[in-house]
Amino acid sequence: KIVVPKKQVEPVTFRVAAGKCVLVGGLAKIELVDDCKPFLFTFFVANEIKLHPTSSAKADEVLQKHVGTIVTPPLSQERYDEF
Repeated sequence: KIVVPKKQVEPVTFRVAAGKCVLVGGLAKIELVDDCKPFLFTFFVANEIKLHPTSSAKADEVLQKHVGTIVTPPLSQERYDEF
């Protein structure tokens, strides 16, 4: 239910360069795999889904440490572990 928008979605744009990524909650990680020019990614997601830009090297650490707080959904570490 948290991923279904309840009001109008506002687009959010991030500039993603090589070595960087954007976490779409704990659901997905968007990153560039080759050394190339930065891209602009525009996300249209429910306001309850937290977008978090970080470095690709630290993405797994950020997910483990912050799932359920600054990285949602899922809302808890237990739910994240079910994936």
